[in-house]
Amino acid sequence: MFARDARTLLLQHCGQLALARFEYMYLQHFHVSLSPAAYGHPNLISLLLAVPHVIALRGKSYRQQTVSLTPRFQGEVRSFVNHVETVCIFHCILLL
Repeated sequence: MFARDARTLLLQHCGQLALARFEYMYLQHFHVSLSPAAYGHPNLISLLLAVPHVIALRGKSYRQQTVSLTPRFQGEVRSFVNHVETVCIFHCILLL
């Protein structure tokens, strides 16, 4: 469940988010606070590391770390961005 939610959230943000903003953006997107304890993990980093097939952590310090989709899902980011661009272009044409 968390892996799917994290994937959805990251797809909405071009495949990556700053670790420091991940919990806030999760709350904004799903309207429920992220509780690692609900998934059996003591903290956010432990929870993120539990799904290495979906998420990769990059960077050294907490402020500089980013949560990214693994290369397996990077194609989905490009597909999602292309879809959004197509919808925006279609919407602009309708407004003319």
